[in-house]
Amino acid sequence: MSTLRYGEIFDHAWGQIKDKLPLVAGLTLVYFLATSVFSWIPSLGLFMSGFIHAGYVVCLLKIRDSNELSFNDFFWPFLDFNRLLQMALFLMIFSFLIGFGFILLVIPGIYLVVALSLGSLYFVTRKPDAIEAIKMSLHLISNHWWQMFGLLILICLLNIAGAICFGIGLLLSMPMSVFILLRALDVLEKSSAEAPKTQQVSTENPTS
Repeated sequence: MSTLRYGEIFDHAWGQIKDKLPLVAGLTLVYFLATSVFSWIPSLGLFMSGFIHAGYVVCLLKIRDSNELSFNDFFWPFLDFNRLLQMALFLMIFSFLIGFGFILLVIPGIYLVVALSLGSLYFVTRKPDAIEAIKMSLHLISNHWWQMFGLLILICLLNIAGAICFGIGLLLSMPMSVFILLRALDVLEKSSAEAPKTQQVSTENPTS
């Protein structure tokens, strides 16, 4: 049985936002405006987008949980100095690995894009250090790379569909994408935690 059941993951993600569409769409519009402003800054534009995306995820989770949302939440990475340093380290390692992978050959780059795709969400939601976030993304996806690759393709198609709808659809497809990946993270973590138990049972009860 497939660990990542795409239908269940998409349904779950939609359920996270369907009752709060105006708030989610408004937040996403602010996110797009912020990233477009920083995109004009040479060299630092893409790097700053990583910090903005982390704050965006924090705000989405607060909206989902019906918690009070404050202006500071959008700047979550900057509210703690150690967190800021770890986030900067994470983005540097992530960018280096992806860039190095594409310099070597396209295929290693694609592999790393998929293998590291849960790193930022793991960092934001589990609050580890940068190295642990990188290692956990690699670990969780290692045995499910093709499933994760397929999920990322579907996410790309979802956002393309959103862009086709005069760009307005992105106000819903973008937060959907975040919750799709968050659900995938939860599922893979659960699968990883259950794997040792399954192996132990298999060892204790070998088949002839």
